[in-house]
Amino acid sequence: MVSLNELAVSTHCDRYILGHEYEVHNQPEAPGINMHFHLLRWLEILRHHVYRCALQPADYLFPAIGANGVAKPGSPIPHDTIQKWLNEFILAS
Repeated sequence: MVSLNELAVSTHCDRYILGHEYEVHNQPEAPGINMHFHLLRWLEILRHHVYRCALQPADYLFPAIGANGVAKPGSPIPHDTIQKWLNEFILAS
């Protein structure tokens, strides 16, 4: 998973090749898939409703959620969970 620290813009191409950083451009002509727009909204939700404080560089964009429904700031969603969701999405499409 990607932490907020990994979203920083870098001039080093190696980081892009390794998949640690991304350039996310605004695509207002395609609002349904405009990742720039949706990512900014998600960051606001994280700050105000999930973490309830300023985001820290080590915070995960998609933190694990405990059984009690509370986000675990230092833990990403497990890979197996993401893969399960992707498989379900693909089967339903």
